[in-house]
Amino acid sequence: MMAHLRKKPTPDALDPVSRSLLPVLRYFLLGLQDTGHAGWQTAFGTAVEIWGEARGLAIAHRAQLFLSALLNSRPVPLSHSDPFCPEARLSLTDDECVLLALLSHMRDDEAPAARDMLAALTGGRIEAAVVRTGLDLCAVLDGTHGAQRGKGAPRLSVVS
Repeated sequence: MMAHLRKKPTPDALDPVSRSLLPVLRYFLLGLQDTGHAGWQTAFGTAVEIWGEARGLAIAHRAQLFLSALLNSRPVPLSHSDPFCPEARLSLTDDECVLLALLSHMRDDEAPAARDMLAALTGGRIEAAVVRTGLDLCAVLDGTHGAQRGKGAPRLSVVS
């Protein structure tokens, strides 16, 4: 089938993790690419609504780090749907499809496919910061980040 005849996936067709992460990514992309917009605030709030305070803040923080690294490795902005537009929420841009596929392959430890998706997003540049922050995000999404640490609420301590 010709590429232009293929039907683009909709957010409803995404796996549950990708579907939950999509609005957070869109708000961050809006905030990171439009300097006059504070989409990052909405991204953090949305993540907390979806995953609860502790996990939501951790996911949002790592998503912001990942997207910042990714955008720094690209010559052009990522296309994304307006998270505030109800009609736009019903579809995915090409960049969103590739971005979510990249994260899905990273979560599933499918390195060759993840490399292909990352190369498609960056014009062939595979930067360590993007890979590291992407894997950190995926570990938090899958609940494996910090699994070796003790359970319970995070605690601050002074280190000298």
